[in-house]
Amino acid sequence: MKIPIEQRNREILELRRQGLSQTEVARKFQLSPTRIYLIEKQDAADRSMEQRRAKLQEEIRAADDLERMWPVEDLIDALGSIVVTRKRLVDHFVAAGKHQISLREFMDICLDGPVEGLDFMMSPLLRIYGIGKKGFWSVVIGLTRMHLGNRCNQEWQWRFVKVKQKWGITGPTPYSSGWECPNTANDSQRRMRRIHLFLPGSSSSPRIIIRVSQGRQATPMLSSSPS
Repeated sequence: MKIPIEQRNREILELRRQGLSQTEVARKFQLSPTRIYLIEKQDAADRSMEQRRAKLQEEIRAADDLERMWPVEDLIDALGSIVVTRKRLVDHFVAAGKHQISLREFMDICLDGPVEGLDFMMSPLLRIYGIGKKGFWSVVIGLTRMHLGNRCNQEWQWRFVKVKQKWGITGPTPYSSGWECPNTANDSQRRMRRIHLFLPGSSSSPRIIIRVSQGRQATPMLSSSPS
């Protein structure tokens, strides 16, 4: 039976630590020596990022300062967001000419805010090109799991409660273990309208569909292309 790739890579790295050559390991797993090299290179990069993240998280915890300005990439790397989300965030702030950001400002982009020209509220984070639901929760979970310092932890907690209330979540957050979608009602049982919002920038910008149920707040979804 074929073993999962993550388990295979762990076994490859362990054999290399034991002293087997790249050629020997490659033969054992029916891979090329180049592939073994790339697996080792990625592992080294991951370890380096883990060390950087730990250092940055400690600096943020020790500062415990909502207003202190941090280099954008430092704050993003400290969160440990998924790779695609990290790239989209960095690209967004670079395009905006923003090189530093405070923890307060970063927390606040997770909260709903008015959308110019439209009659609903939506998180600025979800309006960033390429940040879908998974990316949004990657940031939220990163902030929740970090020790931000006592004062900053308290500031984030009330925002986190508001985010969960907005999404109708009472248990674990999406994309964390054990989460189940709380909204199990059949769409056909609810009166619902959709608003299609094209993000500015280019014709290839993703389409955000805002689903609004009667008596509920807007719920954003993301579609990769217009229909």
